[in-house]
Amino acid sequence: MLDMEKEAKSLSGKFRIRALNAGTAVEVTRGTLTMLCVTHQGGTMKAAVISQEMTGKIEAGPAG
Repeated sequence: MLDMEKEAKSLSGKFRIRALNAGTAVEVTRGTLTMLCVTHQGGTMKAAVISQEMTGKIEAGPAG
């Protein structure tokens, strides 16, 4: 992910997907993704804090 933001209960970032065609990278799509951490209790969802164990394993990809 590019330009990633880590919040206590969410991760957001921009992404780009490229395909290799004869050795040349061609961008095929780009977008923005936001993921929320929730718990499911009694038929409802409630925002939850993402554990440090998980956020410590997530980092932005290399630029370019």
